[in-house]
Amino acid sequence: MLSTFMGRTLPPPTAQFDRRHIRIPRDVMSATWMLTAVIGGLILLLAIRTPAVAQDDDTITEHVAVLWRPGDLADAARAKALLQRLSAASIAACGGDSSTSAPLKSVAENSACHRESLRRAIQSFHNPLLTRLANATDAANTTDQD
Repeated sequence: MLSTFMGRTLPPPTAQFDRRHIRIPRDVMSATWMLTAVIGGLILLLAIRTPAVAQDDDTITEHVAVLWRPGDLADAARAKALLQRLSAASIAACGGDSSTSAPLKSVAENSACHRESLRRAIQSFHNPLLTRLANATDAANTTDQD
């Protein structure tokens, strides 16, 4: 009693499945093992990679404390010293702290990060004297670079 399926004659089904009659070509097995290895490697890479939240990003805010007193905003000499402390803190927040090399510190001093963080720090004081000194220092620096 033979049955036909798509033009093939099949032996009658038996109660027990015998794997010895199944032949898988060698190249199919090789491709299967290769695909398994690639998928396993990708899963491993996904498991050990750093999450996007923990990676360095330009949006990460670095806070640096600057000590000041209300008297620092009273006269020009003390305001200039405060401005220098704010600039040093801004450089440190932008990656140019005291432990970095001189070229990297120079890059941090001339970066947009330094200019923007210093501008925001000066604006947070709402003090015309500090703003005027910062503008004068900025104007002097731009003429020196030209």
